[in-house]
Amino acid sequence: MPEDTSAVVQLSSEAALAALLATHPAVLVYAHAPDCGVCHVLWPRLHAALGNAYPRLTFARIDAASSPGLAARLMVHAIPAVILYFEGREHHRFAQAFGINEIGAAIGRPYQLLFDNGPDDDQRAVE
Repeated sequence: MPEDTSAVVQLSSEAALAALLATHPAVLVYAHAPDCGVCHVLWPRLHAALGNAYPRLTFARIDAASSPGLAARLMVHAIPAVILYFEGREHHRFAQAFGINEIGAAIGRPYQLLFDNGPDDDQRAVE
């Protein structure tokens, strides 16, 4: 399966991460390494499933081998790792053994609160 990286931000510095978190309310950071087989298998599935379910989620990747300082700053001690940020703050972290459904469950509620304005929300804003 070819990898679609058109909507994925490649991070290599703390400044780039800070800028991303300042401009995007929901961010998923995926830490990987070139020699990690699980990382290569998991990423396209994760990106496809969560990208479809949460279209306003911004995806970013960190190559822990080529950016070890950034990985260390983020306290990534095992790969693959997923760090979820909402409104610039870390919300949840997954490392080594996790499933896409677990990540989706962790995203669901905060994503809904952040992006979904139902009719009741609109009504309260007008009143």
